[in-house]
Amino acid sequence: MAVLATGAVARAAKAAPPASPQPEGAWYGYQTLASDVAAFALITTGAVLGGNMDSAALGLGLAIPGGALYFAGGPLIRAGHGDGPGAWNSLLRRVLIPVSAGALAAGIGALAAPSGPSDICNDQRACYAAAFGAVGFGAGMIAASVVDAITAREAAAARSASAGGAAQVPVPGFVISRKGAAFGLWLAF
Repeated sequence: MAVLATGAVARAAKAAPPASPQPEGAWYGYQTLASDVAAFALITTGAVLGGNMDSAALGLGLAIPGGALYFAGGPLIRAGHGDGPGAWNSLLRRVLIPVSAGALAAGIGALAAPSGPSDICNDQRACYAAAFGAVGFGAGMIAASVVDAITAREAAAARSASAGGAAQVPVPGFVISRKGAAFGLWLAF
């Protein structure tokens, strides 16, 4: 009787594999984070340089590709890993979270502002709303980037399909040289 009970328990254990605490698939969030760090560096450098009127064009020349890299980098990396719906979700997240956070912060800034003009700004409510909105938008960008990286996992089907060879992933890139700047996608063959 004990032998039969032991055999039944062994068959049940073999039939039901233990539940994995993590979803299946390799995590590639480090790739989206690397793309976002490069985007944030370009945007920040462009904002710092753009504050000086002598280098406003250089500031825009860095901030605009940085913004494009932020909005396109994560979705393109997801698409390269075969996660089409995840790419669209990433793009949607990268637009809606910063816009929502910026609008909320702008409203708080307008409500918190003292009324009347100041030495720096003619309408303090508008200045507070713009400053708070910019900070809220930036915080939303960081939050969307973190959520995107946390949820970046290869599907088991995509992993088994690419087992025959290395998956080709387009990588956003930005190059600055004496002849100018270039933004594009790189793909290794």
